[in-house]
Amino acid sequence: MCEEALCSSLTIENVSDVLILADLHSAEQLKTHAIDFINSHATDVMDTQSWKVRIARARACVCVCVLSIVTRFTEVIKLLCSWKSWFLDTAQ
Repeated sequence: MCEEALCSSLTIENVSDVLILADLHSAEQLKTHAIDFINSHATDVMDTQSWKVRIARARACVCVCVLSIVTRFTEVIKLLCSWKSWFLDTAQ
C-alpha cells in the first residue's frame, strides 16, 4: 500500500530520494517505478540538486539507472534501424 502511494506521487524533485529508499528497503516495485520515471524524465531529473547530491552517494542506484536508460536508448535505435530498412525496401 505504501509503495503504491509513493509510486503515484513521484516527481522530478523527489524521485532520487524515493529510489534510494526503495533500494535500501528492497521495495522492488517502487524501485522499478522510480527507474521508469527517471527514464521518462532523465534530463530533468539529473539536473536536480537531489540527484546531484544524493545519487552521487548511491553509486549502485546510478549504475542501475544509467543501464536502464542505455538499454531503452538501444531499443529505440534498433527500432529506428528496422524502420529505415523497411522504408528503403519499400521505396525501391
